Amino acid sequence: MKLLINNFHVDWENSESHCFFNPKHPLTKSLRKKAKELPYLKSHIYLWTSNFGKICMISKHAFLESAQAVNKHLQTTKKDIWLLCLPLFHVAGLSILARQFCGGFSVARMDLWSPQKFKKSLKKSKASLCSLVPSQLYDLVNQNLSPPSSLRALIIGGDSLPPPIYKRARELGWPVLISYGLTETCSQIACAPLSSLKQNSFPAMRLLSHVFVKNRPARVKSSSLLTAFFDPEKKQMIQALDSKGFFKLPDRVLFKEGRLIFKGRKEEEIKVLGERLNFKKLSELLARLSQNFKKEYHLLAVPSERRGQKLVLMTDSFNFDEIFSLVKDFNKRVMVFERVQAIYLLSFIKKSQLSKFRQKTACEQLAF
Repeated sequence: MKLLINNFHVDWENSESHCFFNPKHPLTKSLRKKAKELPYLKSHIYLWTSNFGKICMISKHAFLESAQAVNKHLQTTKKDIWLLCLPLFHVAGLSILARQFCGGFSVARMDLWSPQKFKKSLKKSKASLCSLVPSQLYDLVNQNLSPPSSLRALIIGGDSLPPPIYKRARELGWPVLISYGLTETCSQIACAPLSSLKQNSFPAMRLLSHVFVKNRPARVKSSSLLTAFFDPEKKQMIQALDSKGFFKLPDRVLFKEGRLIFKGRKEEEIKVLGERLNFKKLSELLARLSQNFKKEYHLLAVPSERRGQKLVLMTDSFNFDEIFSLVKDFNKRVMVFERVQAIYLLSFIKKSQLSKFRQKTACEQLAF
């Protein structure tokens, strides 16, 4: 059978298979050509990983298993309305369509992102549920926007959410539920419970009912896992699961008493002058100190011949007084080897296709 390319009308019950990628990507022609050469697995969804190095081959059944578990966790009913603001060429958007199929609720769409437009869309659609990434929540907080009363849960996934942003969002009335998920698991495998909205402290993420986990290393077994990877350059299938059906997580994660504790991304493990840094904690400090600024501020670890790695500040701001004040404030709160060593000013900061800030992408943008 023919693989459907960027056809967003998914029939979750038939044997058709789809391949999705960003239709506005500059390499669209090349990606389309590669997609036509892919081996066919019936009733599957093919999604490229963030750097387009591998393709995740995920069954529709896996999507529906994930959807049922998320719907159960969020206690969805047919009366719910989900405002879809995330791209359908990404697992974040597709998973919502799968949840709609399983839950029977309505879905409203919003394509181009802007905080003001989002608030208007929430109000107009009377949406009760929505998913965003941290950068979008940051935009809402930055503009001091509050939600309409119809919204009962706002799921934040795709990246780690700094506690200061969570705290400010809750103060503004946003019913934020932090979550952790992957393309390889068809979206989230852990999420804060609805009961966490009754308290103001930063919540724990509870494992969903469809996953079984183990530590050392952190790995997950679930009915929502991908079937395999495919390497389009070598043109071969890659086994994604171990002999016991577990998928090894790419991040530093700990499972404890039914909770998932996110400790950071492995790509962000850094050492400066032989000292291992808690990069996640340092990034959260920077987020807290810059939470009221309108521009973006990111901590980045770059190669250093003498130090091994060094911390630098990356920003799209050109307000020098603000920048130097922030660096001074940050440096006086950390150890000597944790201090910012350089500042990089850019007119724009590259993000992933889901607006995620990534260390690797940022280093490439700065030509490291």
